[in-house]
Amino acid sequence: MKFKGSGKTELKILIIFIVISAILAVSILAVGYFQENRFEKIVRKNAIEKYELLLTDSINNVLNKLSEEAILYAKKEKCSKIPTKKTSGFKPDYILIYNLSSFSCGISQTGKQIHNNIIGFIPKKDVSGIFKNKNKLYFYSSHTTHNTTIVVLKNFLSALPLSKIGKIKLQKPTAHYKIKKINNIKMGVYSKGKNEYLVLFDIFNKPAATVSIIPDISAVFEAHYKTILHILIFTLIAVLISGLLSYYIIKNTVLDDINSMIESIKNIRLDFTYSPPAFKNAQFQALALTLEWLIKRIKESEYLFNKITDFIPVGIIVYKNTPIFANRYAKEFFGQDIVGIPLADFVKEKHRKMLLNIKNKRIEGDDFNATYTIGLKTPQDKIIRISSSTIKYKGGFAGLMVFMDVTKNERARTLYKMLNAVNDVIVRAANEKELLKDVCLGLSSIEEINYIWVSEKETGKSIFSFGNPNTKEQPNLDLSNETIDKAIIKNSSDTSTVVIPISVNRKLTYILGIQSNVENFFDYHNKSIVSQIKINIGLAIERIRIHKERTYMLFYDPLTNLKNFNSLKNDINSISSCTLIYMNIRDFSVMNQIYGFEFSDRILKNIGVVLRKNTKSTDNVYRLHGDKFAVLIKSGLSKQNIKQLISRLKTILLSFEIDKRKIPIHTDIGVTLFPDLINSKEKIIESVEVALTKSKNTKEVCFYSDDLQKDIQENFNLETYIREAIEKRLFFFYYQPILNLKLNRIDKAEALIRLKDENDNMLNPEKFISTAEKVNIISDLSKIVIEKVFSQIREIQGIDISINLSSKDIENREILSLIENSIEKSGLKLRKISIELTERDVMHNFQKTKRFIEKLRELNIEIEIDDFGIGYSSFDRIVDLDFDVLKIDKSLVDKIGLNKKAEEIVVYIIKLAHSLKAKALAEGIEKKNQLDFLRKNDCDYIQGYFISKPLPFDEFKRFIDNTKNGFFSK
Repeated sequence: MKFKGSGKTELKILIIFIVISAILAVSILAVGYFQENRFEKIVRKNAIEKYELLLTDSINNVLNKLSEEAILYAKKEKCSKIPTKKTSGFKPDYILIYNLSSFSCGISQTGKQIHNNIIGFIPKKDVSGIFKNKNKLYFYSSHTTHNTTIVVLKNFLSALPLSKIGKIKLQKPTAHYKIKKINNIKMGVYSKGKNEYLVLFDIFNKPAATVSIIPDISAVFEAHYKTILHILIFTLIAVLISGLLSYYIIKNTVLDDINSMIESIKNIRLDFTYSPPAFKNAQFQALALTLEWLIKRIKESEYLFNKITDFIPVGIIVYKNTPIFANRYAKEFFGQDIVGIPLADFVKEKHRKMLLNIKNKRIEGDDFNATYTIGLKTPQDKIIRISSSTIKYKGGFAGLMVFMDVTKNERARTLYKMLNAVNDVIVRAANEKELLKDVCLGLSSIEEINYIWVSEKETGKSIFSFGNPNTKEQPNLDLSNETIDKAIIKNSSDTSTVVIPISVNRKLTYILGIQSNVENFFDYHNKSIVSQIKINIGLAIERIRIHKERTYMLFYDPLTNLKNFNSLKNDINSISSCTLIYMNIRDFSVMNQIYGFEFSDRILKNIGVVLRKNTKSTDNVYRLHGDKFAVLIKSGLSKQNIKQLISRLKTILLSFEIDKRKIPIHTDIGVTLFPDLINSKEKIIESVEVALTKSKNTKEVCFYSDDLQKDIQENFNLETYIREAIEKRLFFFYYQPILNLKLNRIDKAEALIRLKDENDNMLNPEKFISTAEKVNIISDLSKIVIEKVFSQIREIQGIDISINLSSKDIENREILSLIENSIEKSGLKLRKISIELTERDVMHNFQKTKRFIEKLRELNIEIEIDDFGIGYSSFDRIVDLDFDVLKIDKSLVDKIGLNKKAEEIVVYIIKLAHSLKAKALAEGIEKKNQLDFLRKNDCDYIQGYFISKPLPFDEFKRFIDNTKNGFFSK
């Protein structure tokens, strides 16, 4: 835009005068503007002081009235209606009544009954002040009389004299204020923009709300209009004088100077509103329009920048040595206008050096981008994430900082660090207390944590604590509640504490407390992480306990709490010499049948106690399995000393007593000495087993010797040969005839398995059968018996066959299935087949034997009880069995004609069998007088060499043919 004149000097002067007048007019407006701001601050300052006094007086007045109402109501102690003093006309919103332990009743201003505790706690003493409930403020007054506490509440706004105080708005409290006490009322004061604020504190001394007091600024001009008018008159006079002087000074000024000034106006920066005057002269009007255009563009750019920066939800700061610009978010975040205040004043000590270093580089012109996180010195210990760069500003370099509040994210990250610290510990922990201690140590290394402790729920006592609590005492927790299962978060003005209950197997066991000196560090937004810490520690302790229990079960006997076989093997590996004693309780299975399993377990436990008391503390006592015990003596003892110890133990056990019942314990004992009797650790247990086996046979204490080793080799060779015989089917069968005394003919036979050695010599049947039982291949022999005998007896008519089974066959389902299939294949469903079970086998596992017999009965198989009369029969058990024959043992038959008592027992067994609807069969008959005695006493069957020795199958068939018309004894 260019200004073109007519060339007349007067016109030039007029234009210059107008321009100067316009500038002066703008100056007047600027003076008025700044004067207005100055007076406005004065008014606001006076207003805040007046409002503080009025507000505190109003609060005290309301509290006094509330106290009067509380006293009046305390005397009545009713909840029917709210009493009101007629003179004052003051009426509270709520009245609540409490006894010493709980909320009793309440009434609202409308007369509605209140059945819940709206204030959420029970007052303990007289208190007055402000109380916040459900985002509403109340005046609060409590009064205690006659063991009753009355609380009166009055709405904050409805109780204030607004006509005197003015406009009030309740807002969320800010964190930055100066605390003062006025008339014993605690308040905080701070400024924000053009407004002044009072922060009100509740009865817990926590900021409850902010009162925004809006003064009537229009009074500024009413109070000071004379001053402004005087300034305006003085300014106008100055303009007139300046105009006259300008006429003479710039009389010869050329129009080009005006055009130059118009061009330069475009670079002028103005910080106030400008309204151009209207000129009739076109040249001066062009100058005014240029000025208006310039100011408008400047204000538009400035307005747009301010709007954008205020709208963005991040903090923006431009700084040199101190901030020179801060947007609205930054001011609200810091709670004040931070322009001119060093940023280092807000930053924690550990981050100041880094911040100052970056600032110095930026104002020196070092252009680089940086992103970093710093902590602030605010009550909430906020954390911000900053992105910054270097910019040019007003002819120099400055720093541009954009930041966001990442406090929650950083705290969540810290909590995840806590969780990781806990997880690092629990994956390594092998001991329960060490786990808790290491958890505390791991958490104490986190910067935000200042105190950790662990308490036992059962005792309530602290077992570990690390750090220094902000309070003098450990944060209190009521441990009386057995149902506690969730973490408790307690926040105060200077600490944040979480109390975590640790449950093990659904039982509250430990209390873990963590305290931070960061306000609100723990809150319900990150409670899920705390809960995961609780769960992980609880599961880790459960895992440790399970591992401990499994380890105990692996190395200890749960019944007697003695060490077990695994412990014995480990202990042997760690000794250089020892004496190992194996002790077996003789006929303990019979005791189970006589006394029952529960009482027998008590016997075993007491035997363990006897062995422990009568051995040295350096000796180890073991329960290996079942009725077998061991004593490991680490110190070297002579054979004589060992015999004395064993003799003492046997004597004590023979006089064993429990519940005043004498139960003599007979034992078989084997002993080995390392390295005296055996020179290899690996063979210590093997050698003592050999000695114990020998003791079982001889019924005497047996020490291991080289001769026993020969027995071991023989047994090993026999076992090997038996296995080979099973594989090659080398076994064959003999049949011993059984005479029916009633019919005087052979109608039964017992099948007996036989085996010859490699030299064609007959092996002792008892020896190879017992060996097969020991090495658990007896069922393989039984299968051969069933298959072979069932196939052979098809060739014999009219003869019943009995076969022997082992106690281990009773528990073998394959044997039962094989019997059933063999009967089906051989067509022997209508033939009488008997299974012999020894009395010992029956009593060893009575219930399983009973079920086994029931299955055999379904297959039409008869049952014979062998060796009856030499065991420990329980008659209450024998009557529960379904059997056909009782076999009288040879040891009793041999005494017929020699021992009257033995004869009476034989007669008794025959009568017992008949009374149980069974037959009696005597075995081992070798003399005529034995046959006559048995026939005379009504015995049903006999077998023995007097009738016939066991015969090979072909000879047995011929024997049957020769006696089919009757058997005639010699």
